[in-house]
Amino acid sequence: MNLINTQFNQNISKSGYFWRLALFFASLLIFSIIFNKASLVLIFTVLAVTVIFIFFKDKIWLLLILAVPALTLGEVISIPVTLNWVYEARLSEIFLVLAALVFLLDKYLAGCLSELKFDKISFFLLLYFLFSLFLISQIIDWRYFVVGMKVIVFSFLAYFLGLNLLNGRRKLKLFFYNLIFTSLILSSQLFWKFYNLGFSAKFFFERNTVLIPLGPIATVAAILAFLSIINLTFYFNEKKQDKISPFVFIIFLLN
Repeated sequence: MNLINTQFNQNISKSGYFWRLALFFASLLIFSIIFNKASLVLIFTVLAVTVIFIFFKDKIWLLLILAVPALTLGEVISIPVTLNWVYEARLSEIFLVLAALVFLLDKYLAGCLSELKFDKISFFLLLYFLFSLFLISQIIDWRYFVVGMKVIVFSFLAYFLGLNLLNGRRKLKLFFYNLIFTSLILSSQLFWKFYNLGFSAKFFFERNTVLIPLGPIATVAAILAFLSIINLTFYFNEKKQDKISPFVFIIFLLN
């Protein structure tokens, strides 16, 4: 009898799961038709979310980790917004959006939204985002507003996903290794740019105009300063347990 009841409950759970899945895609289809948004970007997003959801649902934390080194590639996809405005999206942004969509869809279909981790930092980032929305009436240039808002949105997404997905020592170590790898790539890009400029003083005195894929080298230098502290902390924490920790220290010196 217990076995029958268990199987019956599992069938009900699966039925509810697929009903939620059908409701999600039906809502998306209706939205696309009503607002005439059935673009290639939306179609690609639906296909990508579907494939990841079906085959790689338990590995979406890798998208979060890969989003870090993907920053070094710069803007890789152009998305037309208006006739005079094309939004340049970074691969890291795409990874974060896909990871968030699959993660939230999975929690919604499983009826586990109440289990999402949400701490004080998440709350303040979300509050900052909501406060920014109140400033819409003061917008002079929408492009600058979007650039500013995406920093807030993707900061929240990255932290929220990290809080919920990076839930083990192995995942956290891999995340820190990606930070170290990213700092090495950025340092290499800076050196290569310096070399291409013929070791010109422009590299130091015009830092806001000299660009690499991530952006102005002044911004990259600030990011590297932040990553260097993290790398050094990780080195001292792992030097007795990890054989590659000397390489971490060498990368810190290169930064």
